[in-house]
Amino acid sequence: MNGFLNILKPPGMTSAAVVGYVRRMTGEKRVGHAGTLDPEAAGVLPIMIGRAARLFDYLVDKEKTYVAECAFGAATDTQDATGKIIETGENYPDFSAVQEAAKHLVGDIEQRPSIFSAIKQDGKPLYERARDGEDVEAPVRIVHVESIELHEETPDHGVRMTIRCGRGTYIRSICDDLGKLTGGPAHMRFLLRAQSGVFT
Repeated sequence: MNGFLNILKPPGMTSAAVVGYVRRMTGEKRVGHAGTLDPEAAGVLPIMIGRAARLFDYLVDKEKTYVAECAFGAATDTQDATGKIIETGENYPDFSAVQEAAKHLVGDIEQRPSIFSAIKQDGKPLYERARDGEDVEAPVRIVHVESIELHEETPDHGVRMTIRCGRGTYIRSICDDLGKLTGGPAHMRFLLRAQSGVFT
């Protein structure tokens, strides 16, 4: 079997688990995905099967679009709602303050993801090292953010936004940075991959 599948990945399932499921269902060993979605994220995960997997290097660099909700008032070790709260605060920025902060996160920016990420260090994912109790730190990387569009304020001191970005960008890290830029902790509460630039 050769071709593409657009899988609507539900929250609570890893991108690797989706690949494993497709392998079992199709009997095809050559299966891959074009960009990792966080386990708690919901959205479209493009799956490449058989000979189509050869297109990975071309597709993975395409621009992607995400819808995310940033919650202010608490930071977590995973930078999302599934993690352990490591900092709290009562500095809840207004909409205009978040808009101003977002301007500093557009373009080629430096980003340090959470240690609970799939970035590999000496061949081992950082999240595995962190869970094993190792003292690790995610490396600072240069990523490209094309735009951040804020839509509305949400209950419990949050904002909903659409982010267009390139390969390797961590949306939860953008939320964490928005908190730092506005003077208080923040984390990603909800993430939906709205679409992928692969198909535009």
